[in-house]
Amino acid sequence: MINDLEELIINILVNDQKGEVILPKSKIFMILNMVNKNYNYAKYHMPKLSILTDISEEEINEFYGLSNDSLTNSLETAFKNLRKKSLLIKEEVMTVCVIDSNIQHNESESGVSIKEIVTGKDEYGENTYNYELGNVYKKHRPATSEEKKWILKSEIQALKDMELENKQEAFLSGKWKEYTQKIKEYIFDKYNIIYYYPSYKLTFNFDTISDIYDEINSLSAHECLLKEDNVNENIKILLINNAQKRHVKAKSLISDEGERKKKYTTREQINYLKNNQKLVDMLIDNDQNDIRNKIKSIDLIDKNSK
Repeated sequence: MINDLEELIINILVNDQKGEVILPKSKIFMILNMVNKNYNYAKYHMPKLSILTDISEEEINEFYGLSNDSLTNSLETAFKNLRKKSLLIKEEVMTVCVIDSNIQHNESESGVSIKEIVTGKDEYGENTYNYELGNVYKKHRPATSEEKKWILKSEIQALKDMELENKQEAFLSGKWKEYTQKIKEYIFDKYNIIYYYPSYKLTFNFDTISDIYDEINSLSAHECLLKEDNVNENIKILLINNAQKRHVKAKSLISDEGERKKKYTTREQINYLKNNQKLVDMLIDNDQNDIRNKIKSIDLIDKNSK
């Protein structure tokens, strides 16, 4: 799988003659066939995904956290191998989406407060409140040193406001959206940052990559397709195997006391494996149907009022 990932990464790089590309981490997962189109979208709509799948938000939260670690580890291994071959240099970059600095007084042309509008949009442009962005100009770029310092300070302040120990607690307690919303308010007030996300900056020599690309494309189209499918299949196997290991471990540790007991109680249930399989099929499998419209159609207001 790692060899196939390396070749797929080269396929990405050969399309950029500048020898430098910055890609969001979540986008690379999808381009490399490690996840399907549902994975990134559903991540920001966990309450709706919970309703659709009949799986608790806690289990879905855990699945995303652990699957992200597994995906990242596989990707990092491929990057390291390409670095050993002197084909690229990988750097982690914090990317920000900001309001164009030419807009004065944080107001759009319609005179509506940008701050109020921004809280109505998430990272994927999905309406979460009764506002619209209007004539607002956004741009994505690496964060400056001062912006990164302020982001760190904002993250800590949001934890203090919510009386949380760390980011993981915000995630596992189901308060992630509230936590990130508080951060967005702080970073927008200071630097006009709407949101931020991790990216990879890949630097390479275009001529060298082109030569390697020519060697790869001596393969037939069918062989290339098999490599893409192999990546996806191995990711599915990896995630299910990891879930099985957690299940076995939980059964042996179920007598543990304290906060850990609830986690192991959930993992030792037979439905834990079934739920992980369901999430892998729905969010990872590249043959899965697009469920984004189904998620969008779920009305949380009606559900909560019943």
